[in-house]
Amino acid sequence: MRNYVLCGVFWTIFTLLLHMLGRVATKGKKSESYGLMTGYLVYSILIAVGGMAIQFANLPWVIFAGYTAVIWMVLIAYILYRQKKEPISFFQTSIKQYIKNNWVIYTVLAVFVGMLFFYYRGFWIGNHLDDGYYITKVATLPFTHSSYSANYSVGVVNAGMDSYIFNTWELEASVYIKLLGVRPTLFLRLFQSAFYYFLFLNIVKAFAENILKKIKINIADCIVQYTVIITLLFGIYYVFTTKAHLLVLRDTFHFNTGMFLGGTLVKMLGIVFLLFYYTDTPKLTWEMVTVVMATSLILISKSTIALPIILITVCSYLITCLFFNYEKGGKILSLLFVTAYFLAAIIIPGSSDTQTALYSDVINSLHSPVIIGGIIIFLCSFFLKEKVINRINCIMILSAMLMLVPQVNDIAEELSVYTFVLLRAWTTWVYTFIILNSIYLCSIITKLGAKERVLKACYACLGAVLIVMTAYGFNKTGNAITADEDVEETDVKGCLRVIRNNIYFAPDSTIVLGDSLEQLTKEIDEQLYVVTPEWVEDNQAPHALAVILRTFAPDIVSVSASGRFPVNNGSPLEFYNQDAYAKFVAEPNEKNSAAFEKELDKAEVNCVVTQNTNCSEWLRNMGYELYSVTKDNFYYIWYRPSVDNKDI
Repeated sequence: MRNYVLCGVFWTIFTLLLHMLGRVATKGKKSESYGLMTGYLVYSILIAVGGMAIQFANLPWVIFAGYTAVIWMVLIAYILYRQKKEPISFFQTSIKQYIKNNWVIYTVLAVFVGMLFFYYRGFWIGNHLDDGYYITKVATLPFTHSSYSANYSVGVVNAGMDSYIFNTWELEASVYIKLLGVRPTLFLRLFQSAFYYFLFLNIVKAFAENILKKIKINIADCIVQYTVIITLLFGIYYVFTTKAHLLVLRDTFHFNTGMFLGGTLVKMLGIVFLLFYYTDTPKLTWEMVTVVMATSLILISKSTIALPIILITVCSYLITCLFFNYEKGGKILSLLFVTAYFLAAIIIPGSSDTQTALYSDVINSLHSPVIIGGIIIFLCSFFLKEKVINRINCIMILSAMLMLVPQVNDIAEELSVYTFVLLRAWTTWVYTFIILNSIYLCSIITKLGAKERVLKACYACLGAVLIVMTAYGFNKTGNAITADEDVEETDVKGCLRVIRNNIYFAPDSTIVLGDSLEQLTKEIDEQLYVVTPEWVEDNQAPHALAVILRTFAPDIVSVSASGRFPVNNGSPLEFYNQDAYAKFVAEPNEKNSAAFEKELDKAEVNCVVTQNTNCSEWLRNMGYELYSVTKDNFYYIWYRPSVDNKDI
């Protein structure tokens, strides 16, 4: 309960401070949603700049912790100073009016957060093993003293440059987790996800305000919030949306179980972030360039998958701005820019495999009734004859072309490096397309002269359908972890019961094992190299034990995680083969024992974890002693002391 209280209090204060920072930065002239967005960006650019500098300079983690404390002292001092100089109310209007204008956000948020208590299968496999890197990195950064270029899942230093050194969200989260002394999985999977959901919904609402208030229609402030209802679509369990061809996109499970990830925020809001302050594409100014550069840096600090998103959005924005806002000279410049871009694309080599995979995702997307409906609304939006809409539409069309047109898309392919990065960029484009069409639908209905109650009824029906589909979809497919599996009806109460019995959003058995290994580490005077099962079954669901173990035992080396996160530092761990362990525990005999012992000696392993006593005799013959059995009798910990530790 202590962990829940500390996390709840922290995230409440964190959100309120960002809200107030945004309020004073905008002088109270913008909505609460707009203020939260602004406050978050101001805070994030400071974290990004300092975090990147500290990681590049390879300064100790404690330096960043101190830097974060200084940031908050400066921001709080700034808020107090501005409040003393020019007092600004906490809400733009009264509390009653705030609730009236934002109750839809809190309703949708409740659906998103409520569903987290049913997704234990996704958490147990660690977001398809991604958590083995990200959560473990967050949990172990305060204990990592050698380098930020590290294999955090295994617990050793990486050789060479690590592209993740540009990302700072893990560094940021590690400070708060260390400060609070809470379980990382609870902090991230429940509370940070809840914050990012809230931030996402507020930004969508603020983005809608930016667009709708520039259109010549009379729309009440309380109506704008209805445009966020479409986001319920993203929260439907991804196996169901895929199998029903409702929304077939790349890695949409991140919205269900990985909202806390920096990459998810980029994927959901990358384009919106870049367009947010300049939806009407005014003429280029140094202020605009500075803000876009700062926003780009923030996106990169969350995840380097932002690079192709930044490229296609900024280039499309520039072409549109030059063409529409600078008369004949601007049109010539835009054509010259397009020509130069095309010539560069001819020179830069592309990837046929990436293009093939991208086209496959696009075709899958076009089978969705949501996308078909969106295309119809998108085309109808041109009939509104609003400059702001036409220009945003041009940016969206151009950005799609920069990803999809053969040869032209070579630049985006090259910048993506990996195929999945460009595929996620396409997912970002589709998410933005859907959000925009929800905003356009509101505009169209209003332009047709419909009364507010009609518009409310339309969105209320949409919301009701999506909430029913959320419940129905999980009930029908929640037992499946991937869309390739056969599905069967979900034991919904059972899912809730699992989380109730594993309150830190991770298997208690893994937490207990981690605590036991940490205790063993304190008792010995040597590094603990641990071999465990790669996968175990916990509460009738597969659990990626090896890659997540260091989240709860940061001082060990998880040798078995090297299968998923290979070691490249020239140590014997590069050549460790987990198959020998699997064969040994499945069938302990002389042949398998000899092969396993060879692997253990080669990797200098001094701790083996098993799930039964079948191997006891063989492990004792290798020199291992039973250190302990976890209190849940789920794991047996075997330790082989070195010569210097024989008496321990």
